[in-house]
Amino acid sequence: MNDVLDKDIMQIRPRHAKGTMLRTESFGAILVGGDQPLMSLNEDALAIWKLCDGSKIVNNIKTILLQEYENEQMEDKLISFIEFCLSKEFLVHSDQEADE
Repeated sequence: MNDVLDKDIMQIRPRHAKGTMLRTESFGAILVGGDQPLMSLNEDALAIWKLCDGSKIVNNIKTILLQEYENEQMEDKLISFIEFCLSKEFLVHSDQEADE
């Protein structure tokens, strides 16, 4: 896990960890693991989560988000969210085994 954070974050391909899912509720979106809520997502985090499908490197996700949101802080939000989710194992590097 630590070697993922040591790599250049902009070059990894994050994907949802096995068992971590998005659930939409009346109050917004939350990540769940099994039937346990893990964290709620604001609009920015939700947009990032949806793009973390293992097919795009973080740099490509940044480009997509900047085109859509034109928010100067989006890159910082993106990196913080990806790093946090990797550290909590909500996201994994697409090169990692599915069972990790």
